[in-house]
Amino acid sequence: MRRPPLAARVRRSLLPLLLCCCCLAAWSPPPAARALPLCTDGRAPLPLNRTLAFCSAYGGGSGNSSSCCDAAADAALRKRFDAMKVPDAACAGVVKSVLCANGRFFVSYNCDRTQSPKCAGRCSCNSAANCDPSKLGTDNGAQPCQYQVVVSEYSAKVSSSTVSMATSANPSEVRRIFTMGLPYTAHHGGQILFGPTDGYLYLMMGDGGSKGDPFNFSQNKKSLLGKIMRLDIDGTQSQSQTLNQSLWGNYSIPKDNPFADDSDLQPEIWALGFSNPWRCSFDSKRPSYFYCGDVGQDAYEEVDLITKGGNYGWRAYEGPYIYHPQQSPGGNTSLDSINAIFPVMGYDHSSVNKEIGSASITGGYVYRGSTDPCLYGRYLYTDLYSSMMWTGTETPEGSGNYTSAVIPLSCSKNSPIACESSTGSTDPLLGYIFSFGEDNSKDIFVLASKGVYRVVRPSLCGYTCAAEKPDTNNGTTTTPGSSSSAPATRLGKSVAVALALAVVLLRCPHGLFFGIVSFALSVQAALVTPLVL
Repeated sequence: MRRPPLAARVRRSLLPLLLCCCCLAAWSPPPAARALPLCTDGRAPLPLNRTLAFCSAYGGGSGNSSSCCDAAADAALRKRFDAMKVPDAACAGVVKSVLCANGRFFVSYNCDRTQSPKCAGRCSCNSAANCDPSKLGTDNGAQPCQYQVVVSEYSAKVSSSTVSMATSANPSEVRRIFTMGLPYTAHHGGQILFGPTDGYLYLMMGDGGSKGDPFNFSQNKKSLLGKIMRLDIDGTQSQSQTLNQSLWGNYSIPKDNPFADDSDLQPEIWALGFSNPWRCSFDSKRPSYFYCGDVGQDAYEEVDLITKGGNYGWRAYEGPYIYHPQQSPGGNTSLDSINAIFPVMGYDHSSVNKEIGSASITGGYVYRGSTDPCLYGRYLYTDLYSSMMWTGTETPEGSGNYTSAVIPLSCSKNSPIACESSTGSTDPLLGYIFSFGEDNSKDIFVLASKGVYRVVRPSLCGYTCAAEKPDTNNGTTTTPGSSSSAPATRLGKSVAVALALAVVLLRCPHGLFFGIVSFALSVQAALVTPLVL
């Protein structure tokens, strides 16, 4: 079942400035940005005759003669930094990069080229991908590549010295990073993440739609559809790339992308063989663990553990099952021609909704919070159409062996907005569950059509967790346990309303990101103030 297309997708991660050093202390300081066309207040950068004393990597000096930060602002930032007295060198480097970063943030959304003159990317169905747009036909009244996926950079509307206090965004686009026309009206994917260790932008792209990926875009190594891409948005394009327009926007290619080992791959590709990656995340404790939920077609919804150059099988396979397409104008991929990587978790459609048979996975996070210690180390995921929720656990860690279980789901009686329940059932009717989120405290949020909910202490819903400590911090904070020490019989999860709006992704140079503002691009996003948890 295809997920209904969304007009815009706003990515979010919540890491308020003064709390980030606790979880990021092991990181090495991210490299400095190499480009920032506009300042956060929309003015042009200031010309500088000398290198800034504190934010030296972000303006002034040889080869970098302008900055959004003058000498007075630079001195004010140093004063704030010195007052923090950060003891760890790596953490101090991260905090400094946040202070000097000028409030960059990034959004991914769809545009309609018939409505916007800036919606003018190349069509993903082209001769290089062995595809002719004239053979696609219309889809729900739309022409091929009428709708396009866009990734853009914006800036917070504040001075460079008060980025952490931003509550609004400058509506002017700083730069367009990526634009590509999509063949059909569904399976556009579009999530963006920044790698926690490499700082590159990961862009998840669906197969473009139409039942069964008839043109086999997902297995076509010359197409970016049905792929996860990895882009360097701080690097500059080479002269040859600029002249031949080989890229899809303003970015460069990391030298260690898989194309270095497989010349048949488009250089942007990090992994292939996806139907519609819907919500991916890095494990905050083990950042090499990169999970993605991938939407199925007729039978199976899956969770994949993403690796460099991995092929996840679609459309030769749907999850663990061989897939038999109804039509194949783009040809087929033989099973023995690929080394397919099978899901680590998932579920059959029949186990979700026996009445209407609909299913569409919503990938989540490995729970690393302290609110419910019995969930610690378990990967949470759910279904768009279902009130069911699953946890997956790798046992033992590092083995690649996963087990999944459906967990109880109910709402706290203390929830600011009561959950509606059907007669005879305690399951909350949250509506469609679109996404998960994680804040700086590693608390998990659930974005549903009826609101945004937060995982709370299990005892608030009548669940028993032996590791739960006496309530502190207004009843929401406990000491984290571990997945191995959590009682095997306790898999309860509870949710409570915490927010009602989405927050976009802010990013410091080359990888650090924190959520403090959002910008209204469509009904999917609205302006919010900074989160205090």
